Amino acid sequence: GFKVAPFKAQNMSNNSFVTLKGREISRAQAVQAEAARCEAEHTMNPVLLKPSTDVGCQVVVDGVPRSNIDARRYYRELEKENSDLRVAVKRSLRALKDNYDVVIMEGAGSCAELNLKNRDLVNFWAANIGDAEVILVADIERCGVFAQVIGTIMLLSPRERQRIKGIIINKFRGDPTLFADGVRIIEEKTQIPVLGVVPYFRGIHIDSEDALPLHAKLDPPTEASSVAKASAAQQDRISIAVLYLPHISNFTDFLPLAREEGVDLHFLQHRRNKDLSQYDVVIIPGSKNVRFDLRWLREEGWADALNSFRDKISSELSNEAEQKSRTRRRRAHLVGVCGGYQMMGHSISDPAGYDGEPGMTDGLGFLPVDTEMKSQGEKVLRRCAGVCVMKNSPLSSDSTPANHTAAGSPLPRLYGVRVSGYEIHLGDTRPRAGTVPMFQLSVCPTIIEQPRGGSKKGPSSDASWVDGASVLGGRIWGTYLHGVFDDAAFRLAFLASVLAPRDDNKAGDTGSASPASLDAPTAADGGERCGPRRHDCGDAKHGVYGRAGMGPATGEGSSSKCAHKNKDITDLNESANGEANKAGTTEKGCCEGGAPSLEQQASRRDKNYDLLANHFEKHLAMSTMFGADW
Repeated sequence: GFKVAPFKAQNMSNNSFVTLKGREISRAQAVQAEAARCEAEHTMNPVLLKPSTDVGCQVVVDGVPRSNIDARRYYRELEKENSDLRVAVKRSLRALKDNYDVVIMEGAGSCAELNLKNRDLVNFWAANIGDAEVILVADIERCGVFAQVIGTIMLLSPRERQRIKGIIINKFRGDPTLFADGVRIIEEKTQIPVLGVVPYFRGIHIDSEDALPLHAKLDPPTEASSVAKASAAQQDRISIAVLYLPHISNFTDFLPLAREEGVDLHFLQHRRNKDLSQYDVVIIPGSKNVRFDLRWLREEGWADALNSFRDKISSELSNEAEQKSRTRRRRAHLVGVCGGYQMMGHSISDPAGYDGEPGMTDGLGFLPVDTEMKSQGEKVLRRCAGVCVMKNSPLSSDSTPANHTAAGSPLPRLYGVRVSGYEIHLGDTRPRAGTVPMFQLSVCPTIIEQPRGGSKKGPSSDASWVDGASVLGGRIWGTYLHGVFDDAAFRLAFLASVLAPRDDNKAGDTGSASPASLDAPTAADGGERCGPRRHDCGDAKHGVYGRAGMGPATGEGSSSKCAHKNKDITDLNESANGEANKAGTTEKGCCEGGAPSLEQQASRRDKNYDLLANHFEKHLAMSTMFGADW
């Protein structure tokens, strides 16, 4: 078949991704690369703008951060025909055309923004240098499709109109024959054929480019939240809150959680009621302006709410130690990722002003770490894989933190579970003495460029490091690892840990490997785990959530048949856990009718603590055997 590559000359987004060569691109192009079944490359998005203030952004060129710049300076640069930005775009497009049969180029915003024509880098300017034929796509869900299409074409120059070979109407709800008159009107007015009307599809989960998807729940009303709380208590759903920071980055890290049956995920920003006690998990996400967003947390009252939530966790641990209850109970968790991890420490210093105004800001004080911002040239960009090592053994073996009590002992479900993802951060975070790390990580194999035949994976690095910090037995933790919830094994283990078992001290580890037995990832082992698809059975429910832009897997399990075809769920649970699931029934593997998805299982079972937790544990056992294939 044809080798296809995506391309977008310039993207503006704080949702980014790291290629195997350690270059940073927009996550949108990484998702498109996955759809094209190719490895994401920096040439697919040569210019990335990451907003850090209302009038400024970090400029990433060829996957490497260059500088922070305000909008006026950036526009002046674009007005130069031979600017470095335009040269980078031409170079990247030429490289893609040399190595791929088809390059699908994406525009940005409107292609008829008259006031920006002389600064265009991504629409018709890119189409002209690539000599590309253009298809105009209109989103009918947003309404005004006639004005979109006809108005746009009327504002284009004759040369630009000649490039347009067709029109597509996207996201049409209902009977498409009802839009036949609309198609006729558009074709008569524009003299350009309508190539098709694409129906609105449900159940397709694609990461958003730079804004929350329309279905995301942002600031649910207090009353609705109270109802949701009562509903969660009745249905035993897990409630998760993500604080929607002013400069939030990589919020796509948490969308895989929202797609799990039995989970309600809310983004909270300006809600008047700051009470977080109704939630089981609270997450502080990444940020493109960490110290600014930390001040915002305090000004908005979220810092006080987070302190109360931390006290809730401490209270739960005390009660668990006293009661030693054998009944199921919820276990609250507080999590920080990247910038959120930095905020949860004791201090964030930026003496040179690399990430905002120079100075130092006190952190929230939840984790025993301190962060110093480094220069753009020292920015960490790497794809990595490893294992969760959170347990009661501090980095310095001569002391054990007082906050790691017997009641806060580590959850065996998380210890030893494999993880993979990528790091993007300016900060250098230093743990204090006795800090308990969260993960042991190693760099994924790099990509060695080849001639037109493609590329191959290079040798893996022997270097490894500990990442993150945890307190209270892992009930409060932070990490730099973006995409940590993309991996089914860790995601399901984490959700199962929120619904604690009847007796934690007797719970098995569901077959997770011991960290001591896990070496640095290799091209055949850890390197493959860094990929998005471990199998391809054609079922969208199996393994497509969020493993974006990492290229097709190789080796066992990568064919069109699942590696676990015809396996028996009861047998698999016996293999993984050492005992049969007495209440389970025999069901075939996903290619033979499907291992029960979370949605299917939920429809078959009563939603109470025992069965919902067993449900997460069953899928965890499967993912333990097959890794992220499951």
